[in-house]
Amino acid sequence: MSVRGYLLAGGRSTRFGADKLRAPFAGRPVAAWARDCLTAACGGPDRVHAVGPDPAALAWLGLPVVRDVDLADGPDAHRGPLAGIVAAVADAGGYLLAADMPAVTPQILTALAAAGARRPACVTALGHLQPLAAWWPGACADVLRTVVEGGERRAVEAFLAVGGLALSLADLGLDESQAWRLGSVNRPDDLPPLEARFVADHRP
Repeated sequence: MSVRGYLLAGGRSTRFGADKLRAPFAGRPVAAWARDCLTAACGGPDRVHAVGPDPAALAWLGLPVVRDVDLADGPDAHRGPLAGIVAAVADAGGYLLAADMPAVTPQILTALAAAGARRPACVTALGHLQPLAAWWPGACADVLRTVVEGGERRAVEAFLAVGGLALSLADLGLDESQAWRLGSVNRPDDLPPLEARFVADHRP
């Protein structure tokens, strides 16, 4: 079965103070690692799309772009990650991964797909649900649209409202010690510890 992947890249990097997706991480841009994770999970680059409001700003990723959905409540309101999720699920659904999560592995995504099937599935790690590194099948598109039309604007609450499965890494048969891989880069000081663990894990 052909499965698509969606790189959620619509954030404004406000807390980071610069374009965090281009920030160097283990010798490559942060977003390049997340893109390659999706490529591996999907089995090829032709199945991966970037999601964001401005295709020109994402051209450097070398991916076709799905425009996110305008969920803003006013002309200056930030769309938030749910806008990208809605757009990806409406397009076809599949693996979704935030572009600022460079350490997620294809194994995490494929295990979520196997567990969720026609339901969304994500991991509870680092004290939170992680719906931005998740399986969001197209089968939930109608329910998700109803939730959003009802006024929901938060990704975690939308995930729960559509009946998403919240799983631990252990539930997926994966090592709980790998929870750090679900870390995201929000601020400059998030980079060094995540990069250090990533580099150490990839050391021969």
